Amino acid sequence: MKLVRQVIEVTLATFLLGLIWLLPVGWASAVGAGIGRLVGRIVGRILGEDRVAQNNLKLAFNEASDHPKSEAEREAILQAVWDNVGRNFGEIPHLGNLMRNADTRIEIIGGEAALAVQAAGNPIILVSGHFSNWHIVQIAANKVFGETASIYRRTNNPFVARLLDIFYADIAQHIMEKGRESVVGSLRMLKKKIPVLMLSDQHQSGGSVVEFFGKKVAAPNGAAVMGIRSQAVLIPMVSYRTAGKPDGAYFTVEFGEPLVVDTALSSRDAQADNLMQQFYAYLEEQIIKHPEHWLWLHARWSKYKPDA
Repeated sequence: MKLVRQVIEVTLATFLLGLIWLLPVGWASAVGAGIGRLVGRIVGRILGEDRVAQNNLKLAFNEASDHPKSEAEREAILQAVWDNVGRNFGEIPHLGNLMRNADTRIEIIGGEAALAVQAAGNPIILVSGHFSNWHIVQIAANKVFGETASIYRRTNNPFVARLLDIFYADIAQHIMEKGRESVVGSLRMLKKKIPVLMLSDQHQSGGSVVEFFGKKVAAPNGAAVMGIRSQAVLIPMVSYRTAGKPDGAYFTVEFGEPLVVDTALSSRDAQADNLMQQFYAYLEEQIIKHPEHWLWLHARWSKYKPDA
């Protein structure tokens, strides 16, 4: 039964992505947005992701928070989130196109400062989250540094994963699947001064415990641990869709200020926790600025258990 489901999923994905590939990138993004607003949200309600997102938004922007939003405002953000999820799907077959047209479709802010960090002889780890089309930070990193590596978690369906790998290969010279081998591979890349990109905004049991919108969460700390081990500089990044453009497939990518290792802390674990707290403070700041561009669908707060 599992194999049958996987075959049905990859067949449907191949058919839809093939049709979308025939469209111009702006049209493909718009079609994806329609799918996200309608089909995505219906499926999200069935699977419970819509409810997770509503709870997350209420936790972050309730009346007692520093940045309160009304129920109507939170609903508008959630609708925009599903729009963005659909656009991500519509843009997958066009990642190579976006890479080739990055000069016109992607504005990069802070790239020169990030490049200067590398020019000073430092290995670099780029940390970001699931903002807008989260593959765009990879393209921006390629434009700035020329050669980059990235770690990602493959989808559970191996057939769909192989299909997506075809499109991801257009934008990443070195792709490493999350796991033990990616640690070894990343350290090898960092030794060669090739920047490594990681998305670090999801729950991870056993990671660093940090404050996020006033609540504790378990954060993936692989970037911090690896950074301290390799003496790499961690640079946060964010991407969001640029308003006022001819279509929805225009983006702005910002490189943040490098995170600073607190050498006064007594252990590497404490230093890693502090680095991740800095990163989550950056995430929170960016989410407050661009709440409709972050993926609110993950159970980001409810999964944290103090004894986990």
